[in-house]
Amino acid sequence: DSAEVSGIKRLLQRDILDRRMRYDLITLLCTNFFSSKDIDEFTKGLYLSHAEIMNLSRRHVVAAHGNNHDWLASLSIDDQKADITQSILSIDKVCDHQKQISWYSYPYGSYNQDTISIMQGMRIDYAFTTNWGISQMNQGCHSLSRWDTNHFWSSEHNKPCLPKL
Repeated sequence: DSAEVSGIKRLLQRDILDRRMRYDLITLLCTNFFSSKDIDEFTKGLYLSHAEIMNLSRRHVVAAHGNNHDWLASLSIDDQKADITQSILSIDKVCDHQKQISWYSYPYGSYNQDTISIMQGMRIDYAFTTNWGISQMNQGCHSLSRWDTNHFWSSEHNKPCLPKL
């Protein structure tokens, strides 16, 4: 991404924690810079459909990832639990054959000890951070590293590649 795009992403994803303020800013940006047709086209490509998620879950792990995509560590324990619970319920509605093991991927990699306690209490077996690399069980099963799909693509050669360790 360009420096401008990265700056806006950082602003919307990290710096503005207030959900209402973030929503208002996104609405302002979209209404001033895009037509409603452009917004419709753009949003269609943002998320997988329920059918696509169900198909994916037949062959891969589909992890819950937050209902509101908030920085969990910035929320109270009650708000964290509500968000995590709703996220899991949403995944379960789509993936009726979800694997027996429960998985979670922290939005923005944000979690704290309260989050881990919630994971344990809800019987979520594994949770992933945004720390990239090989997962080791000595990390703790609720603070696992992971590979991001962006680590497997070379812009330079426009083809898949293995990440450099």
